[in-house]
Amino acid sequence: MVTLPPELSRLYTTHLAHHGVAVAQQPHYSKWLRYYWDFCQKYARAPTARQSLPALREKLRSKQQSEAQCQQAEAAVSLYYEMVEAAPARGGGSAGDRGELGGGV
Repeated sequence: MVTLPPELSRLYTTHLAHHGVAVAQQPHYSKWLRYYWDFCQKYARAPTARQSLPALREKLRSKQQSEAQCQQAEAAVSLYYEMVEAAPARGGGSAGDRGELGGGV
């Protein structure tokens, strides 16, 4: 599985906390985000493209993941999309900053 850029991991963890994701659940959300990035890399999909999420969900189902796991993965990736879409509003983030979040993949 891919390793997320350190800045992305830090920002995502902060984003999870701001959205009330329990500390005990945050590693699971981070795992799903890493899985999603790996999936996008393997299948040449942009991690920031919302159109990639249904394909991920289908892949999880094909791997016999439970509905609860699919829902948690979807929630984790949705929070990632939200974070990336808000990135330019954070102190005028640059295109390079957005690339670190997955826009340049």
